[in-house]
Amino acid sequence: MTDKLAGFFTQPENRRILVVDDEAEILQIMEEFLLHSFPESQIVTADDGQEALKLAMKNQFDIICTDHRMPIMSGAEFVNHIRRDSKSPNQHTPILFVTSFIDDAKKSIKFREDIFFLNKPFDSTNLVLYVDSVILKSALDAASQRQKLLKLERDFYQKQTRIIQRARVASYSEFSSGIAHELNNPLAVIEGLAYILEQEQGTGKVQEYSQKIIENVSRMKAIINHLRSFANLDQSEDLSALAVNELLQNSPMLFLERMKSTGIKFELNLSPDDLWVKANKLQLERVFQILILNSIEAYERNPTIENRSIAIASELDKGDEEQVRISFTDRAGGIPEHLKTKIFDPFITSKNEVTGVGFGLSIAWGVVTSLGGEIEIEEGNGGANFHISLPAVVPEVKGQSEDVSSSKHPEGRNASKDASKLKVLIVDDEEAICDLLKCYLEEAFQVHQTSSASAAIKMAASTSYDLVISDFKMPEMDGIVLSNEVITSSPKTKFILISGHLVSIESLDFAGDRSHLGFISKPFGDPGSIVSYIEEFLA
Repeated sequence: MTDKLAGFFTQPENRRILVVDDEAEILQIMEEFLLHSFPESQIVTADDGQEALKLAMKNQFDIICTDHRMPIMSGAEFVNHIRRDSKSPNQHTPILFVTSFIDDAKKSIKFREDIFFLNKPFDSTNLVLYVDSVILKSALDAASQRQKLLKLERDFYQKQTRIIQRARVASYSEFSSGIAHELNNPLAVIEGLAYILEQEQGTGKVQEYSQKIIENVSRMKAIINHLRSFANLDQSEDLSALAVNELLQNSPMLFLERMKSTGIKFELNLSPDDLWVKANKLQLERVFQILILNSIEAYERNPTIENRSIAIASELDKGDEEQVRISFTDRAGGIPEHLKTKIFDPFITSKNEVTGVGFGLSIAWGVVTSLGGEIEIEEGNGGANFHISLPAVVPEVKGQSEDVSSSKHPEGRNASKDASKLKVLIVDDEEAICDLLKCYLEEAFQVHQTSSASAAIKMAASTSYDLVISDFKMPEMDGIVLSNEVITSSPKTKFILISGHLVSIESLDFAGDRSHLGFISKPFGDPGSIVSYIEEFLA
């Protein structure tokens, strides 16, 4: 389509015009008029439709002027041929019928696009004006069509980019979820043994090295937490209508001292309208903080930049579907060339230090797109401009909601129960996790363990356990299925799920009393805090 439109943009001196008429005098007059008016143009003539068809199938013209009633092949038949054939170079060339039989021609033409008519006898000036205006109109139509094609191409590219990005992030998310789970089990063992080793009597070196192990495990836990957060970006729990301007005003509060010490001026240009979006408050705040922190760190990496500022703006886009638009703008040097096409990918970072793992913008992208919005970046004014668009909503007026969360200490629990007599069953397909938790708990409780979920069900049927601590994800059955099986024979047994994944226990299909279900994340941390949590849970 684009190649065929190119001919419409020829300059007057380069025009190629085909004139078709079976009357030699008319043909000569038209040729002379056109040559006189367009001296640099090429005028090609034919005295019947068949000859014209041969010429039109070999050469492209800017306009074809043709009579209608001619021997052998009429003008309408000639035009229908070149319009019908997809290989014709003149399939989209404008046609000017110069004929006394306009009504007859109109009835015979099957393709009506870009067809014009001039009645015979014609005035020479009218002929020239018609030819000139037809070519001009076609050029303008082609330009408009070209703009539409370019817009479609841009829209397609943007949609394709978003689809690729979603697929890429989805694959990273799946990878992150799996690797977080696999790493947390050995990390829990390493950390737990380090805590135990630290408590053993020994040389100062043992204490020192144990502490170093714990510190490095903490660093690895922080990275895994990024992975876990990234793997759960599509969770849409706890969404509510949020006042955007209020969030934007509060987001920089964590960084005010850091901006002051770096010489960064903070600018707020918020819409006077009330802007509301439906989102999770903590997630959306995190997006705003990620973008602010990125700008701060960019300035810190470029100490020579003057006139430092971070500007945040908001507005309501009242289009077909109202959108809240939020912009974060800095002058910190922009995005490095090699990162521009993958700035929202996980593990991508422009930092030289080991302070970041490159998840910030990918998390921001995931949160925004999960809410049905878009986040884009453009460069200008020596910096980066991030633009967020989110669907606008109208907040619902509701009464005060009732807190239905269960207390950890509901009425009727015996807080003075002797912990040493309480029986605890530990279930995990990783035997090292079972051993570690037994080591944590055996001084305070009677502890049994198994790495088999089916064995745990049999043990619970023959022994009355006060607590079952179960891994959430196991090959035989998951922890919630195990708990529901045990409840059938021991309805008073309490359960704690342990997992290296982010788990929302409120959404789990737990068959027992909700206050009987707890959760501990892997790695476990300080043994003392785990024991305290379990004692409180059982009190």
